[in-house]
Amino acid sequence: MKRLLIALSMVASILTGCAPAFAKGPTSPAKPAPTVASSVTDRCHPEPTSGVPHYILGYGSLMQEASKRRTTPDAGPNIPVTVTGFQRNWTDGPPSTSPSNGEVTTTYLNVAVAPGVPMNAAIYTVTAKDVQESDIREENYCRVLVQNDHIRIMSETTLPPDAQVWLYMNQHPNNGPTAMFPIVQSYVDIFVSGCQELETNFKLADFAKTCLSTTSGWNSNWKNDRIYPRRPFIFEQHASAIDKLLTTSTVTKGYYSQIVIE
Repeated sequence: MKRLLIALSMVASILTGCAPAFAKGPTSPAKPAPTVASSVTDRCHPEPTSGVPHYILGYGSLMQEASKRRTTPDAGPNIPVTVTGFQRNWTDGPPSTSPSNGEVTTTYLNVAVAPGVPMNAAIYTVTAKDVQESDIREENYCRVLVQNDHIRIMSETTLPPDAQVWLYMNQHPNNGPTAMFPIVQSYVDIFVSGCQELETNFKLADFAKTCLSTTSGWNSNWKNDRIYPRRPFIFEQHASAIDKLLTTSTVTKGYYSQIVIE
């Protein structure tokens, strides 16, 4: 029975993305479970409060309307914001997807808690069903609440005082882009084109450039995986504008010039 309980504990830890803790001495009193959690597997994706507006804050691929709507076609339109308290960064995949046998995978955008640090992003309204669908999409990320007073909307839209704004955060240690976990251009294209959409739609000067400067972890571990790169506009209609931004931004131009085409 004791072995069975230990095994069950380890399985539950894997499901929640946390390694089991084994104490060598007397164990400390267990912390009370969050009021929003109904089970072990809910800790990473708490139950949203019913009867209040819900928003998702996107800082990477969710900033592009087309990418977002592949998961939540009925979500509200993206609204540009500045959120304080998070640092956007390139991070390698979670431990469960670490490459083996020389396999190469990719980095993704993530955020780390960073008091006082501003980051531009997007928010959009969602339903309870949208939240569930987004949880499935962001399965390697935990959904956390963002304090409303840390969000400044960059349009005439106002955030309801009782709104809950959710952000997805991968909580494993960040190692940044490496040869085994490079930045890939197809993901950069989605991220940057989303930033450019918001800049154009809301007439915001340098919004896309700010997306780059508020992202840490750029380096030369960067692969161009666009299909038919000699005619990229066939598959990425904004390729020219994206490339122009990447080659002029002080935070990316030195690395972008070294990209290897795959």
